[in-house]
Amino acid sequence: KYGKLLPQEELDRYLTEVEDWLFSEAADEATKDVMEQKWQDVQDQTTNKLAKDYFKAKQQDQADKDAEMEAEAKLAQAAAAGEDEQEEEDDHDNRRLPKKRRMEIVLKNKAEANELFGDGNYKFAAARYTKA
Repeated sequence: KYGKLLPQEELDRYLTEVEDWLFSEAADEATKDVMEQKWQDVQDQTTNKLAKDYFKAKQQDQADKDAEMEAEAKLAQAAAAGEDEQEEEDDHDNRRLPKKRRMEIVLKNKAEANELFGDGNYKFAAARYTKA
């Protein structure tokens, strides 16, 4: 999705340099502190410089999804609160069931909610999680 934001040639060149260093005698003789510093340098170079736009776009996408999920959860809570006020709730099971059977139903609802969430149907997933 965001692969076009990665500077392929620069990133490949840099990672090749790191790989070459990793298999060099200098790396074989490096101390733990040197290796940790090298790792920090690699992370800084890739995440904060070379692939900065990529990670920024992914972070923004995740923030958008989180905001959408929060909004959908609030809508589901509001809908559930409205349904609680009604005497008859269409999607609620009022039967007295043994605990084992109730737990099976809860797990089924959770599995359906996970599937809906995975497919991007956040509104229905939130409602299904609430039901579970």
